[in-house]
Amino acid sequence: MKNQTSSLFDHSGRPLDHDTLQSILREYKIAVRDGKPPCYLFNRVSTKLVEQETSLDQQEYDSVAFAEKKGYHVVHKFRVQETASKASKRVVFNQMVNLLRSETVPVRIVIFKSPDRSSRNKLDKVRLDELRAKYGVILHYYASGKTLSGDSHYSDEFVDDFESVVAVQYAREHGQKIASAYKHKALVLKKAVGVRPPMGYKFNKETRSFVIDEETSHKVRALHTTFDSGAYSLGKFVEYCNSNHLFPESGIPWTKGRMEKLLKNPFYCGWFRFKGAELQGSHPAYITRERFVTRLKRLNQRQNGIVSNRRNHLLSRFVRCELCGRSYEGETQHGAHDSGEYNYLKHKCPKRKGAVEHRIKESQVFIWLDEIVEYSRFHPHFTEALKEIFRKPLKIQKKSIQTAMAQLDAQMSRIASKRMRLLDLYADELINKAELRTKHSELDAEMRLLQNERAAVAMNNDNIFDQIVETIDLLREIPIIFLQDTFEGKIKVLRKLADFLVISPDGKLELKWVAPYSFLMRAEILELQANGQIEPLKKHGFKKVSVCAQERT
Repeated sequence: MKNQTSSLFDHSGRPLDHDTLQSILREYKIAVRDGKPPCYLFNRVSTKLVEQETSLDQQEYDSVAFAEKKGYHVVHKFRVQETASKASKRVVFNQMVNLLRSETVPVRIVIFKSPDRSSRNKLDKVRLDELRAKYGVILHYYASGKTLSGDSHYSDEFVDDFESVVAVQYAREHGQKIASAYKHKALVLKKAVGVRPPMGYKFNKETRSFVIDEETSHKVRALHTTFDSGAYSLGKFVEYCNSNHLFPESGIPWTKGRMEKLLKNPFYCGWFRFKGAELQGSHPAYITRERFVTRLKRLNQRQNGIVSNRRNHLLSRFVRCELCGRSYEGETQHGAHDSGEYNYLKHKCPKRKGAVEHRIKESQVFIWLDEIVEYSRFHPHFTEALKEIFRKPLKIQKKSIQTAMAQLDAQMSRIASKRMRLLDLYADELINKAELRTKHSELDAEMRLLQNERAAVAMNNDNIFDQIVETIDLLREIPIIFLQDTFEGKIKVLRKLADFLVISPDGKLELKWVAPYSFLMRAEILELQANGQIEPLKKHGFKKVSVCAQERT
């Protein structure tokens, strides 16, 4: 029997709780022993508010009384506080549907309060109809006394269809109201919505806001401070926390995944996520936004703590293997007969079977970098050609901005129409002054948000071309500054302009420029240079090389 019950899954693929299944089986056997038809109760409220507990208790009391009146034995009481209307998120409802389909526990009677308590979308209605037609399930609605089965009269079917349509419409309306309230809370009140307070926070019911939890704040501050010190990699930090009993609230030891999720949560720097975007919130922060951004960059680069001896190895964590993505390690060697110290970069790629350790002199890498940067230098006469290259993306950007402006204007026009409609309703005495002012304040808040967004879009449209031209002029000066600098100065400049330097298996080098330099160092620009349409400046004695300098052997 255990193998049979373990195969029962809800619609979203989540297995049913084993203890619940065993309880259902026991109650079913009792129903068979006593000769009573077994049934399920399904009671639901549409929110998770505490005050809805009373309504849920009342539904359960009434449904139990109805079952006793019918002479049924209650096998299980499904009790749900849910806000989801999508079928894939109605976990408890899906569990009940799969139980009704199974032969393991042949219960075929369900008691609801009313149709709107059973189905919240079209798919739910189709599934209930299928249960009645194919599996002989009987549905009872105790509020109206109506019963539906596979043999119900067409007039009863019609009434049920109509009530289900009304229930779905109500669910949609309710969902839109909730979405509107969430949007106002997130964008206007700057409060996180639909999230549980992470470790170190608690929800204050009086102020309806998130506040610092003093009982766990010291532990959270210790976690942030220790990791941001840079002394630990993520893996070593997890080991440190577990060995020092800095466990989460559950008391379960940390894993790398759970720790990374905590460290990457913007909630701790006073921000929150809403519909895929990060917004600045009104709740108190543990760390600054700048500190959080620095941490993200470190985690994304998998930087393992503080790099020792970096002064001797200027290119540490800057040169990477193209195949495995790992960094070359720096190593200092002493020359024979006190000839001095020599810095090398070494790497053995795990993706190349039988590969020997690859070693490069640090000074040789800087020679290649000089050639790459020299080749990327722009001729002054090429400015106009660059502008022509940018003309197409600028047109696309302009079209995108115009579309965004049109959409914002349309939304602002609709709000203006709603304002006029409010005045009409007030003039016709359909709403009172308090309702008028409340709704007008909401519309004003929405209008201000749209106006601010429109101003930001317009500013971006005005500045984008000037920013590109300024960037081009700046890039023309970078090679001259770079080639005259020391090794320390060169790598300092490069770390700002590029993420890293990649070495391919055949020894070619390629700089991975960051934006906006990556946009300017595109293939079509370099191709024009390679074809002789743009002549690099002939200074400092550097010869013209390929786009990716070839390693000498």
